[in-house]
Amino acid sequence: MSHINSLAYLGRAVLYNKQNNETIIHGMNLLRLKANREIILPAYACYFFQTNVFKEQINRIAKKSVNQASFSVADLKQTVMSIVPLEEQNKIVNRLDKINSLISLRKKQLQKLDDLVKSRFVELFGDPAQNTMGLPVKTLPEISDNLDSRRIPITSSDRKAGVFPYYGASGIVDYVENYIFDEDILLVSEDGANLLARVTPIAFSVSGKVWVNNHAHVIRFTDKAMQIYVEHLLNMIDISSFVTGTAQPKLNQAKMNSIPIPMPMERSLQAFLEFVKQNEKTKLTVQQGLDKLELLKQSLMQKYFG
Repeated sequence: MSHINSLAYLGRAVLYNKQNNETIIHGMNLLRLKANREIILPAYACYFFQTNVFKEQINRIAKKSVNQASFSVADLKQTVMSIVPLEEQNKIVNRLDKINSLISLRKKQLQKLDDLVKSRFVELFGDPAQNTMGLPVKTLPEISDNLDSRRIPITSSDRKAGVFPYYGASGIVDYVENYIFDEDILLVSEDGANLLARVTPIAFSVSGKVWVNNHAHVIRFTDKAMQIYVEHLLNMIDISSFVTGTAQPKLNQAKMNSIPIPMPMERSLQAFLEFVKQNEKTKLTVQQGLDKLELLKQSLMQKYFG
């Protein structure tokens, strides 16, 4: 269990099952908890540690500092949990394990679908970093319009809740009562650690009525196939040489506009667009199944642990 971390990760726990004669070593930021198996199953305890009931207790005992939070072992011992008979615990664990297995399977399916798109991209256009097909090169200003001047940031305290997505550097941040764009656009992260870490996409297409703050560049294309191509290109290549700053990485407009964009044939662009559309339909079906499983798990966690 993590007992020294950022507040959001404080109290997170994982279940370790010993493998043969394996020995593990962990750092001082983690606590090793061993269950009294006459009272509680380790897996049951681990599921409880994921509940809001436990998280609320952790928030109460957390000692917060500037960059991290912590709690003491003595305070952890004061937290409480409801324990049912071992036979009932085993039934609960088995059911939640089955749901978790299905959730894991759906996530793997989504990852494979993303990998398929990358493979198709390379098949049609070659290695985007090396331009192995020797395609002619242009830059974003030559193939698109930059709409950054229309962005308007709104502080969280000034936002009025609504139905329109409010986008930032890594996607939807909030929902607000109005919009400033109503068209197909490509958003590209302007700042943030993700520009280098690449945990989530740095480019993402959006359509319809949306609001965009000043942490995402706004680019408009006249050709949807070109937009989808550039979106995937930017998400696949290393842009670290175009990013400035270390404490706060930034991809300013001038640097972004200097990124070379290999230009494929129109028929290849259309073929890729059709492939992406079909792939997105499959992803939507898988995601809907994943969402239902997540809701089922949340419902059961509420039922079992309160």
